[in-house]
Amino acid sequence: MAVVDREGLDAVTTRRVAEEAGLPHGTVHYWFADKADLLRGVMDTMLKDVRATIVGETAGQTLDESLTRIHEGFVDTPIGRQLALLEFTLAAARSESLRPLAQELYEVYASAGREILQPWAGQAEAVLPGGVPALARLVSAVIDGLTLAGLANADTRELAAARDLFIHLLARALDGGVPPQN
Repeated sequence: MAVVDREGLDAVTTRRVAEEAGLPHGTVHYWFADKADLLRGVMDTMLKDVRATIVGETAGQTLDESLTRIHEGFVDTPIGRQLALLEFTLAAARSESLRPLAQELYEVYASAGREILQPWAGQAEAVLPGGVPALARLVSAVIDGLTLAGLANADTRELAAARDLFIHLLARALDGGVPPQN
């Protein structure tokens, strides 16, 4: 992952990874048949990191707390890793063999969104078109978009304000964003 974070996705080759790890090239090539296979391994690691960033500890959190924690988790991700996720998504969109991994990344976003929104599922299903599935996709798209915008805009206050506005609108739609009491 050090090669990805420091030099980008194009630098990831079996030879470069072996050099970074101080291993003979054949050792890395034994585990990864080609660059596409190596990229799948890199993406698997990044997907685990993304899941950890998104899911975290959500018990008892308000909608505001959950979404703020997720957004800040992505913003706090080292820029090299953020760029690698973007590079991978773009590369996978151009590669038939890698496209399923990019789809998996966005499914991880949506799945985690559904999990986080579970306390508000009844409210979402009752009042929002498309219910939880559509809302989870919207939440992941907004967080992803704000994170991407953060790569180009150093003013984190503006991005935090946009996030807070989205959370405010969402909470209003979900009757305050406080999970119903059982």
